Amino acid sequence: MDEKLNLSPLDPETDRDRFERLVASAVSAAVEARIHREPVSVTVLDLTRWARPLLAAAAVIALTATGALLALPSNPSQPESLAESAGIPPSIARWAERGERPTAGDLVAAFGRHRW
Repeated sequence: MDEKLNLSPLDPETDRDRFERLVASAVSAAVEARIHREPVSVTVLDLTRWARPLLAAAAVIALTATGALLALPSNPSQPESLAESAGIPPSIARWAERGERPTAGDLVAAFGRHRW
């Protein structure tokens, strides 16, 4: 299989008239096929056929989400701030809110109590 494949008959430059006839024939066949094809239109009936499967999928998603929320342990103590819910120790959040610069001792005390 070391033979090279001769593709020169496909070269449009060798016989320009033959190539133009080939292209015209292909375009004509495509246009003819398109003419005989049934027109495609999306009707309201086509869209309503999707309503039942979409509603079923939405119900499955809602039930799954509800089950997941009910399975989570309830935590009566809600975080007081966004920083606390992000796990930032309250003392550090207070420094940031007040614009204070903590001392090295304050940082050691804050990070010593809270594991990151």
